[in-house]
Amino acid sequence: MRNSSAAMLTKAAILCTLTTLGGGMAWAQNQAPDTVTAPAGAIHITLPYNKAIVRESVPIILRDFPDGGYVSVSIDNQFVTAQGLPVKRKGPVYIWDTKAAYTLASNPGVSSHYADGSHTVTISVFDAQNKLVGKDSVAVQLSNKINLPASQGITLAYPWKANLSLRYQRRTTLTAVPTDGSDSEQTVQQSLLRYRRTVENTTGGTYLIRDEVLPVDKSVRPIPFVSYVTTRGVTTPLQNGFDIRARYRVVDTRGRILSEVGTHNGGDQIGFSLPILPPRRVSVGAHWESPVQIALDWTSPYPTTVMATSTLEDFEWQDRYPTAKIRETYTGPVNFNPGPGSPLPPIQSQNIKFERVIFFAYNAGRVVRTETTLTLSTVTPGLLVNSAVAGGGFPGSSSYPGGSMGGQSAYGPGAIGGAGQFGGDPRYNPMGQPGKNQGGPGRPRGNPSSTRQFPGSSSPGAGFPGGGYPGGGFPGGGGIPGGGFPGAGFPGAGFPGQGGAGAVDPVPVKLKYTETSVILI
Repeated sequence: MRNSSAAMLTKAAILCTLTTLGGGMAWAQNQAPDTVTAPAGAIHITLPYNKAIVRESVPIILRDFPDGGYVSVSIDNQFVTAQGLPVKRKGPVYIWDTKAAYTLASNPGVSSHYADGSHTVTISVFDAQNKLVGKDSVAVQLSNKINLPASQGITLAYPWKANLSLRYQRRTTLTAVPTDGSDSEQTVQQSLLRYRRTVENTTGGTYLIRDEVLPVDKSVRPIPFVSYVTTRGVTTPLQNGFDIRARYRVVDTRGRILSEVGTHNGGDQIGFSLPILPPRRVSVGAHWESPVQIALDWTSPYPTTVMATSTLEDFEWQDRYPTAKIRETYTGPVNFNPGPGSPLPPIQSQNIKFERVIFFAYNAGRVVRTETTLTLSTVTPGLLVNSAVAGGGFPGSSSYPGGSMGGQSAYGPGAIGGAGQFGGDPRYNPMGQPGKNQGGPGRPRGNPSSTRQFPGSSSPGAGFPGGGYPGGGFPGGGGIPGGGFPGAGFPGAGFPGQGGAGAVDPVPVKLKYTETSVILI
């Protein structure tokens, strides 16, 4: 119930609220008493109403509040946050995300979620001088869950119809952090884009769907929305320098891809994930297996397919739709081949963890939100900027040619080559600066007087782009018998030929990829 009586708040509580304001205000210790009192009725919550049924995001609106100052928010008598008051009088002073995880100051390591049922929201308002103006509370009934009879179950399907058009907004982030504690987290790539999914044709239970990136969404006013990708700090709008083509797929009502429709036009065909639905009626707790396409960069024409376990966790409201909440999980080995133009090299990992939460509107027959998290550890070089590795440097042109002529040796391997130098990096020079791999002379063994020359065994310093295998080389790298053969081969590797030694072992890196797609209503 409401509490509009005189309010008491300790100095410690006020200090707690101020810590979240980013230095906008300071506590005047010599001016404020240990407690302050607010007049009754000075602050009044007009929305939500008392005992209102609420769900998802709940705006808290006050009848009036002073200029400047801030609010302290508590849920069920537990402090949540403090934030500045808005400029607009009619706007909410706080939006309670009832589905977001939260932690308590008494147990910050444990995340919790608000359960359906009765909750009390308390708003305390302070002026610019840190004086409590007043506070008010309202009791609400939280109702995010949807109760469907377990015995009945539900059929999940895409009721594709000709000319159906859906718009989505999609955000991705890829970060890398060394696992040896030598550096901080680095953002490799971020993207924010919009795309449209349309049904182009229907034929006997199969449907031709089209995914099209919207480089510029002119429906947004007054400034159009511009899709972009940021790679290692360099931001590029998708309409500049990207040759992107729509992707066409023939699917069924479960979302299974029956065939891909190619195009004769240049550029990559870009499409987005389409969750596969179960073949039977399902209730909460049901499990099924389904293939899932995953990638690490913002998009890839060559996604990797894994077999994930899907679980129907609940029925609940999401983005104003009654939805089935489905969680897909996979743990195991994966090989990623991002393809040309990606900031990532091929990556192998024996133990990735993939999780995607899908909110499927079962009445409307459409995905309204997906939340994806993918983590893995790898020793692939080139993922960290300024990492101590010799060779080509990733991404970039190779250290080209790779090495000197092969070591001239008799019946034996040549000497270890000289130290490799860094190769080009198009982040700073799009053409790449060629590196150098100068090999040392061969060390004769066996019969030094023989004129028959076998190829010397080089030790390429850089191996593959961005680092590699010190002294690992490829045996016989000195060329063909009877003479040396200049090595041009792999970036920084000096293959064939005597490449430089001196590469540093790649640093173990943990990658984290997150992706959120939301339907635009």
